[in-house]
Amino acid sequence: MKAHSMTPVLLTALLIGATALVTVPAPPAAAADIRVVSRAPAPPAVTFRLSPAWQTIPGTTVAVVRAQDRPDYDLFRYGSRYFLYKDGYWYRSSQLNQRYVAIDERYVPMAIAMVPHDHWRSYPPGWMNPRNPHYSGRHDNRKMSAKAGGGKMR
Repeated sequence: MKAHSMTPVLLTALLIGATALVTVPAPPAAAADIRVVSRAPAPPAVTFRLSPAWQTIPGTTVAVVRAQDRPDYDLFRYGSRYFLYKDGYWYRSSQLNQRYVAIDERYVPMAIAMVPHDHWRSYPPGWMNPRNPHYSGRHDNRKMSAKAGGGKMR
């Protein structure tokens, strides 16, 4: 009999708990897929008076600003996002001339790691390390010279 009188109390508790779960707001989608780097310096100002001409880098799905219009830092467009690399820090924005947020390197798309060195102002030095997830081996000069010369990679 005691168990039967507890049923309304349990149902009420479950109903209150379910209502609380439904009313808790979810984090915005944009914030859920990046980690902001709090110690990064402020990003450089991205200002183009006119929309720059973008070129898709051959063999990739990444675009870069045409060489004569390129700023003194690395700026890429991938999908609907812009990625900026300067002085060892990565930044991302959903609009070209808007606010850029510092992000952890792990949240830089792998497609950007496939961009050949000659399309960079400053290729991230850590990406040459085979233990780094962004390492592709594609740009490792030691591997290329070993292949060309038939020798072993050192």
